Amino acid sequence: MKYLIYFLAIIFLLGINIGLFGHIPFYGQIPNLLLLFACFFAMEKQSYDGFYVCLLAGLFLDFFSTQFFGGFTVAFLSLGLVLHLMFNYFLAMEVNWKMLGGVLCAVLILFYGSLWIYGFLVYKFNLAHSYLSLADYSRNFLPALVYNLLLMYPIYIFYETLQEWVGKLLIRQRGVIK
Repeated sequence: MKYLIYFLAIIFLLGINIGLFGHIPFYGQIPNLLLLFACFFAMEKQSYDGFYVCLLAGLFLDFFSTQFFGGFTVAFLSLGLVLHLMFNYFLAMEVNWKMLGGVLCAVLILFYGSLWIYGFLVYKFNLAHSYLSLADYSRNFLPALVYNLLLMYPIYIFYETLQEWVGKLLIRQRGVIK
């Protein structure tokens, strides 16, 4: 049941991302709400739900992308793996709102780097006719960082509320009602 809720939340965020923010670009960039949402799930301690969310978010963005299929899925899954490993095995702190800006900067660097490497490899194997250069990604980095920073905290609140609802749902399913 919780995976259905995550699926519906991803569809909701994708609709807002494309339907609303697609018409409000900032220096040619729109925020990536699914990236923010997937990052919060990947930073959870001792939970593997982030990989499901990263897979779904990457697949949905691949369907709406004009690039070679699979780029966003690979980027989301690699990003989810790195964040999961960092926050579960290497960092001894909990995720809170104070560290989200620094995390977002690192996430965007890793995300754009993964997209560039994937696009370059697809181009070198003659599966695509062109790819975005690293200069294109670096030119888009600052506007994407600013726009995503503006929407990071509302997505964090949405994530926390969703986790609370799923937690209450799981308690009721087990028969323990508070």
